[in-house]
Amino acid sequence: MRQVKGWLRFLFLGTLLAATALSAHAQLPPEFKGQDLGEPEQSGSVAVSDQGVWTVVAGGNDIWGANDTGYFVFREHTGNGNVTMRFVEKRDHDITTPAKSGPMLRGSLEPDAISAFLPFQGDRLVDPHFRFEDGDSTTNFEIEMRGHAPSPDTPLWQRLERQGNRISGLISDDGRIWTSLVSVQMENMPQTVLAGLAATKHSASGETPVTVVYDNVSIGPGLSPQNVVAMGRDRGALVMWSAVPGAEGYNVYLLADDRTANKITAEPTQNTSIEIPNLENGKATTVVVAAIQGGTEGVGVRAVVTPGAPVSGGLQGVNINTVQPGSHSVDANGVITLRGAGHAIGVAGTYAGRSDGFYFLGMPRSGNATVTVRVVSGPDAEREDPNRQAALMFRESLNEDARFVMMDVTSENGVRLQSRTTISGVAEAIDAEVADPTARPVWLRVVRNGNTFTGFVAEDEAGQEFRQVGDPVTIEGFSELAYVGLGISPRTGFDARPENNLESAEATFDNLTIQ
Repeated sequence: MRQVKGWLRFLFLGTLLAATALSAHAQLPPEFKGQDLGEPEQSGSVAVSDQGVWTVVAGGNDIWGANDTGYFVFREHTGNGNVTMRFVEKRDHDITTPAKSGPMLRGSLEPDAISAFLPFQGDRLVDPHFRFEDGDSTTNFEIEMRGHAPSPDTPLWQRLERQGNRISGLISDDGRIWTSLVSVQMENMPQTVLAGLAATKHSASGETPVTVVYDNVSIGPGLSPQNVVAMGRDRGALVMWSAVPGAEGYNVYLLADDRTANKITAEPTQNTSIEIPNLENGKATTVVVAAIQGGTEGVGVRAVVTPGAPVSGGLQGVNINTVQPGSHSVDANGVITLRGAGHAIGVAGTYAGRSDGFYFLGMPRSGNATVTVRVVSGPDAEREDPNRQAALMFRESLNEDARFVMMDVTSENGVRLQSRTTISGVAEAIDAEVADPTARPVWLRVVRNGNTFTGFVAEDEAGQEFRQVGDPVTIEGFSELAYVGLGISPRTGFDARPENNLESAEATFDNLTIQ
């Protein structure tokens, strides 16, 4: 493999703010405008230095709910593209205050307009905000990975991308290798949007407007692969991603511990998947995929995979929207132990349910099937949370917002039939009303018959007394070839976040059958 350094030459270096003074004649680049959002009590402002440093001052109570107030620096942008910037410093506020700033795509300047916003928000770190329709309330995602607090020594890169109706939020430490936080469909986002940098001081931050400082601010056509996932193989991995509009090919890299990117594609591949051989079983490996557009390689998006031999007739592990490596094992008695991270599968609280983050032990399966498993123990983790999940599911794809039907067991809140019937739709749940929410073992079953799925639960130890949970779920046009398998998530959300932001849950299963 060839070692690649100086990756992504189109990036230009930002100037350290400690040595930068704003020019008195600072002006916005052509076509940009700066304007208050809503009616903040204090008006905002923007200045751009000759060195490309953007200083934004914002008032406002919040960019949230259905009434945004703050300051927005923007220009019109039509079609696919990205809004990228490097956050260097927050002034006049402690870094932990809930003032927000970051890239935004917005349908209009109305305070309740459809929007996608990827703000840094103090103690919450990076917290994706999406309003899916004009007039709706804002949705955020209790994601697992949230970046770090920016400073002149450790800046934080933030990026929003649009590919068709898919909007993705990403973060990076260096502007070349990115972590996707969320990627969902926004069907009602207009083709021409207002794109730029938004900020609000937030009512809980006091009366002083917030000042945020950014550099490397750009709005352009460059796109990166989304829904990058890597399914483990025996001493290898199958890496998959969604096609990038207009891409001429893709380069794939393995990332070393020192973040050196080692290119494994001798020539750009035209496919949206690649088999990587000669990896070490049991060792987590980071893969990076970058698209080539107009002869230029764009930024890379990473995924983590732990290679291993298949189990139980072909099941392989894959991390779906989580950077904490999951793992699995099977003992001599056929007991499967699953360990994995992620923020949730389906329903995860008031605002979530459109995007998943979990470890999946699955395999492709075509046509009708009956899948049964006994949950022997768990899901357990060091941190107490009544909603940790162990699941049995059919899933249309490995995308984080894919359609699915599953039966899941929570650590303390019982058993549910869950489904997402539209891509990026809010998952729905039906309580199975088990007698003891914490009793183990408990049996789960999902039956597929065409586009209709039926969930069952059995509370007896031998699994002889299955009963149906709710009504069957029909998902029109569900792919003939889908994925079936087991999932686990510790439900790592913000409100009960572990100290290092990452954790894993564990559950054991036996008597798995796929017929």
